This record gives sequence, C-alpha cells and structure tokens, in this order.
Amino acid sequence: MGLADGAPIPEYNQYGHQTGYRKDRNGNTIITKLNEAMLQQIAAAGNGIYVRASNSNVGLEKIYEDINKLDKTEIDAKVFTDYEDQFQWFVGAAIILLLIEVLISSSKRGWEKKFNIFEKKDEQAE
Repeated sequence: MGLADGAPIPEYNQYGHQTGYRKDRNGNTIITKLNEAMLQQIAAAGNGIYVRASNSNVGLEKIYEDINKLDKTEIDAKVFTDYEDQFQWFVGAAIILLLIEVLISSSKRGWEKKFNIFEKKDEQAE
C-alpha cells in the first residue's frame, strides 16, 4: 500500500527475505509516493470509484458493498451433452470378422490349390 509521504521500495531475494531497497541508475534509493488525486481521476475517467484500502480491512467493506449492489446477471450459459461411447461394439465386430477371415484364408479350398502363383515351378519336369 502506498503512503502519501512516500516510502522506499523493498527488494526481496528468492527466499522472501528483504535484501535492501530498489535503487535508480545513480544508486539513489527510489521513493514511491501515493498520488490519490491521479487515482481518483483515473477512477472517474473509467466511471468507477476510488476507495483507499489500507493493510487491514478498512476500505474493503466499502468495495464489497458496492460490488453487491451491482446487478447480477448470467453472462452466458453453455449446455454440453455427454454421449455414451458405443464404439467398442464396432471394434469387437471388426476383430471377430478379422479372426474369421484369418481362419478361412489359412485353409485352402480345392479350387484355390490350382493357382499356386507364389511357388516356384520345377523347370526340369517340363
């Protein structure tokens, strides 16, 4: 929280311990001051309000009250339909048909024996 009188900006290490204060390029400690007039102008420009909140809950109750006074409307509602998966029946049928095809093709029928296109013919026999 800012102070009207100003305060140095603390710096912390990776463990959360304060190591010093932030310095400018010349090595001077930077002092930050609360400019309430500018914050009020910014709030007015955005059609908002400026409430100064301190380290305690002072000011936060006013903000909560103003938020609760606002109209509550539902912005958007989306409806999702969750369908039950039925793909497993088709996968099961496909597997069964593949097994049947393998069993049928592994046993040659009589007319298929005549077409041995992958076997080498003995040239001396002819």
